[in-house]
Amino acid sequence: MNVLNAILSKLTSVVLAPFAELPAQVALIVISIVAGILAAIAFRYSSNQAGLKRVADQVRASLLAMRLFKDDLRSVFGAQLSLFKASGLRLWYSLPPLVVLIIPFVFLLAQMAMWYEFRPLAPGQAALVEVTLTPEAWDGPPLELNAPDAITIESTVRNSHDHTITWRICPQEAATANNPLQLSFTLGEREVAEKQLAVSSTGGTDELVFVCPLRPGTSFWDRLLYPGEPGFAANSPIRAISINYGSRVNTLFGLEIPWWLTFFIVSILAALAIKPIVKVQF
Repeated sequence: MNVLNAILSKLTSVVLAPFAELPAQVALIVISIVAGILAAIAFRYSSNQAGLKRVADQVRASLLAMRLFKDDLRSVFGAQLSLFKASGLRLWYSLPPLVVLIIPFVFLLAQMAMWYEFRPLAPGQAALVEVTLTPEAWDGPPLELNAPDAITIESTVRNSHDHTITWRICPQEAATANNPLQLSFTLGEREVAEKQLAVSSTGGTDELVFVCPLRPGTSFWDRLLYPGEPGFAANSPIRAISINYGSRVNTLFGLEIPWWLTFFIVSILAALAIKPIVKVQF
């Protein structure tokens, strides 16, 4: 999973690079349109198009019958039964392409979340960095946080019950390509982990900033949902590192709309727009 996430993260960064100087919503809309078009094409070739077209004709016929024979209770019930049957068949015929599409869409949305779900810190904004240790590591040399000069470590709290150590930190300047802000952790004299800190001069207002709040452990689901940094191996003294970034506010045409909802709306509209061209029946 670490290798796959690294490849997908690099690919996502390359795709988003041309949009770096544009409002963040531009990249989201363009990627959503492309995803919708590719989904329509995949649906076209992975579904029973003949069956879907036949079902669509049955739905139209049932609706027409309900309208024409609305005074004939027997005919209306028969048309409704036919409509329910056709709807069930449409769902059945749609299952194979949905299975085909769900895997790439899950990976795509997980990667997009690293750019749109969380808000980077602003200079002067404090945050909590929490590290969870294994019981064996907790009983060994103390874990220390090493931060660059641009980051102030304000306090430390150790919780022996949960085997966690929490630092309150405050970055004093924004991260840049030439000066990435990296936290490192040492046990004794041995460096055991690093964690990227996302700090933007604008606090992430309408700009593309990579923000990964969790460096996961061995959990498959954590690695799937937080693919921005490699997960820790099973023999690592650290189980996870998290930073409490806030949620990002995404706006579209002046409205606050979750980025994932924007993605689905735009991709569905793109798929419907391309429908006559690729001759696909949904």
